[in-house]
Amino acid sequence: LRLVDVYRRTSLFRELRVFTASFRKSLAASLWIMSLVAVFVYSLAVLLLSVATDFCLDPPRSVEDLPICDYFGSLGASMMTMFKTVYGGLLWGEVVDALEVAGVSYQILF
Repeated sequence: LRLVDVYRRTSLFRELRVFTASFRKSLAASLWIMSLVAVFVYSLAVLLLSVATDFCLDPPRSVEDLPICDYFGSLGASMMTMFKTVYGGLLWGEVVDALEVAGVSYQILF
């Protein structure tokens, strides 16, 4: 009976060691992936900010009528817009409609 109990405990610890070793080895890859995603989001935010700035500084109509200025008027707003669309806080269709003034290529890129 004791032998079975000892066997159960050691096998539990062995599984725990395998789990922690796997977690540690995958942690570096996960950090690289998160860094790559952050660079991609930042790059897209800067691109869309530059497009929105053209329309917000020299608008064809009043700035209040252009939702692109609300969504992409600053770097923080641009990154927050992308974060909200990915995680469900904002409907991506609304943002695509706001990018209509910039052109179809930016709508497809978004």
